[in-house]
This record gives sequence, structure tokens and C-alpha cells, in this order.
Amino acid sequence: MSEGVDAAVIGGGILGLCTALELARAGKRVTLVEQEALAGGTTGHSFAWINATAKRDDRDYHALNAAGMERYVDIARDFGERAIGLEGSGSLHWTHPAGPGGVAGIRHAADVLEGWGYPLARLDRTGLQALEPHVAFPAGAEGFLALADRWIDARRFAHRLASEIADLGGSVRAPCSVTGFLRNRQREIAGIETDRGPIPAATVVIAAGVATARMAALAAGSLLRLPLRAVPGVLVDVPTGPARWVNHVIFLPDAGGLHVRPTGDGGMTIGADDIDAALAGRSDADLGQAPAQALERLATFIPGLPLRDLVAPATVRLGVRPMASDDRPIAGPLPGVAGVYLLATHSGITLGPLLGQLAAREIVSGEPAALLAPYRPSRFTVISS
Repeated sequence: MSEGVDAAVIGGGILGLCTALELARAGKRVTLVEQEALAGGTTGHSFAWINATAKRDDRDYHALNAAGMERYVDIARDFGERAIGLEGSGSLHWTHPAGPGGVAGIRHAADVLEGWGYPLARLDRTGLQALEPHVAFPAGAEGFLALADRWIDARRFAHRLASEIADLGGSVRAPCSVTGFLRNRQREIAGIETDRGPIPAATVVIAAGVATARMAALAAGSLLRLPLRAVPGVLVDVPTGPARWVNHVIFLPDAGGLHVRPTGDGGMTIGADDIDAALAGRSDADLGQAPAQALERLATFIPGLPLRDLVAPATVRLGVRPMASDDRPIAGPLPGVAGVYLLATHSGITLGPLLGQLAAREIVSGEPAALLAPYRPSRFTVISS
């Protein structure tokens, strides 16, 4: 049996890695396991937009995401933006009188965000055009730039986190699959079983993305169902070319929720809510239609796009995000199971570093974090027998 550790963390995405790093920084012996490659799941297949802009229906949840953004400021100060792949200079949201929601909708969104102290700049057509010269903004176009929003190269960030964990004496095992849980004579959790051997641990953190509910049920040793559903996300990556077509994260006045951002090498990443819904669970051949669909839609806003040159080399990523029934994070001890801590959220890119920091503090100190109070697993009805 391998030497015991203070904490075994299940999941090599941003949530698990950030939690493991914070535990290691607190002087704890940590082993993290990931069944695939680091960032091989949701983290590596994310649009990777760091924001609180989209959280406009709940002020407290908006504030949590804004705090998550501030955590990136601290991390970038420690490591450097380039080292963690932090990029971008705001997200652009716009429409026109005939667009979805009209200008009244975009003005209302800006009113809400400004009322909550979120930094943004309102823009008319001239201001929009100055930021994105390739986009054809029609007469009457209005929008705003959410100034603090960023995006990140999630895979680069994940590998930097893993390197820091190792430097602090922690262990990262990938690929390494969890096959069960160790239990002591009192049937309490005492670590994890893996396909590379057992790992005794005082605490187990489950941050396994869409597998979190299954892992939690396995740890509980009974019928336990957390209301986590798997929400697919299709992304089209367009490689660098002779022109840089977009400069910011852009949400376009498109009924299907089309959005695009630049990549660090001058290419683009494109997503659309309706493409997600249409292609979810379909075959690879169906997914192969996504580049043409996404780029043709984008060309209605950027008429100069050379579609023939861009469609062929474009590639597709399909990610699956864990989303609770109330669309909010899950963070806290697993009810009725001592020594197991759960973390799950579909906003892992924005919230990962903050949730990891708060979770580690709770595990080390035993003191609950006020910010996490609304997001405990215990808020759900747990079915067990």
C-alpha cells in the first residue's frame, strides 16, 4: 500500500488542481488523480471565458463570480499572465434595433451590471467598429464592453498548476482511475482505490466534473443521487491565418447564441448554444458539420471571412459540463460521509481558483466560508437507503 496523504483529490481539471495546490500550500501532503490527461475533460474543452457578465439574474452569484475573477488577478501576480495563459481585454456584447432583444435588452443588461458596480463601457456603432474593425455593425448598433473579462488557455494553466503542486511535494497521477474507496474498521472513508494502487488519505476531495455524482454515490456506499446533469458544449477551433478576425470575446446578436473569441496564436474559437443542443450526443460525422455551420453563421457578421480557407482546417471539441439542477455550484462536505468534500460547477473556469482556495481553507481549518453557504450539497434532497 502506498504511503498515506492528508488529502486525495479526484479530478485533474481546474477545480481539482486549484484545490490540491492550495492544500499543498497549506503544508498538506496531497495526491491528485485524473483518469485521463490533465485538463482532458471539461476544463480542456471549455470556451474558457472568465467573467461575471453572464450572471445577471442573481446578485449574490454574480458577486461570487466577480470574486473568482479577482482571484485570477492574484494568481497572475504570482506566476505572470503569460505563464498561466491569461489573455484578453474584455468581452463585447452588442445588438441592433432588429436584433434579438433589441437595443432595450442590451441597455437593460448594462444597467444591471453597472448597478452592481461591474466595470463596463457603453458603445455606439462607432465605438463598436473601433474595437472590432472586421465586424459589420448595422445602423443603430449599440453595446458594451465588459472591461474586466478575460479568457485563459486552460490547458496551459492546468499544467502550470500541476507543476506547482509537484514543486511543493505533492503528487499528480494521470492517467489514474478511481475504482473505489478505502474504508476503516468503522466503515468510514480512509482514502481511494485506483488502478495504480490504493491511496490512504485523511480527506478525499471529489472534483471529477460530470463523474462527481457517480463518485459521491460510490463514496456514500448507498443509493445517493446528486442532481447533476451533463450539458454538452461544442467548440470550433479555427487556426491562425493571415488576418486576426476578432480581438475580444464577442457575443453576437444571433438567435442561436453565437459567440467567438480569439486564440493566443491568432486563430478563433467559436461556439453557439443551438449547435450545442443540435449536436449533443450525435456521431463524430455529425460533429464534423459544426465548422461549416459555425463559420457560415459568423460570416453573416464578418462578411470578409474566407470560408473555403477556414472550414477545412477547423477542428471540433466536444466538452461536457456538470450542471446542478439549480444551475449553481456544489461546494462542501458530502452529507453523512465524514472526510469527503465535493466540488462541481459549470463555471469552473471562472470559479475554479476561488472555490479551490475556499475549499482548502475549510478542509484545513474546519471553519465554514460564508461565500460558500448557499452552495452546499446539503441543499439538495439526498436519496439513500
